[in-house]
Amino acid sequence: MKQSWKNNLISAFIGIMIGLPWALYAGDEQEKNREREAEIRREIHEEQMIAEAEFIPLVATETEIITEEPKEEQKPLFTISEEEFEMMAQIVCAETYADDMEGKQYVADVILNRVDDPRFDNTISEVILAPGQFSTAKRLGEITPSPLDYGCVISELNDRKNTEIIYFTCTGYIGTPCFECGGNYFGK
Repeated sequence: MKQSWKNNLISAFIGIMIGLPWALYAGDEQEKNREREAEIRREIHEEQMIAEAEFIPLVATETEIITEEPKEEQKPLFTISEEEFEMMAQIVCAETYADDMEGKQYVADVILNRVDDPRFDNTISEVILAPGQFSTAKRLGEITPSPLDYGCVISELNDRKNTEIIYFTCTGYIGTPCFECGGNYFGK
């Protein structure tokens, strides 16, 4: 009886010593698989956005944003120069480098909403270059926007996601708090 008890104890101990590392390994592999799946989903989503952006005409001199089906006497929401378009895409890229499409659209909205707001400058370039407003503006010309960045700017020029937000930071709300997206706090 004593020998049987010892054998059971030894068997249980060996089972734990073998099973525990295997269970930990299997758990790590499951987490790695979930991370890989999430990364693949993000890549597929970005590829879809890039494909959509490639079909949208980007910019012509003194750009007029084109809607899918032109309607009689319909004017574009914004007319901007190639330089302002590029500047806006670079700021969206720099301010939201790792963000998803939604975060990028909101930053584009902040720029456009400031142009419309009488408390701020009247053009995209003036809004972006205003002292103390966009910390990444000092890197303009060094930033290479992705097709997703360009697509988000085009999307917001055609149909703004939010017409109220005029502030955003990564450290907390400024103005009246609205929402948080991608680590940025947006306010009006």
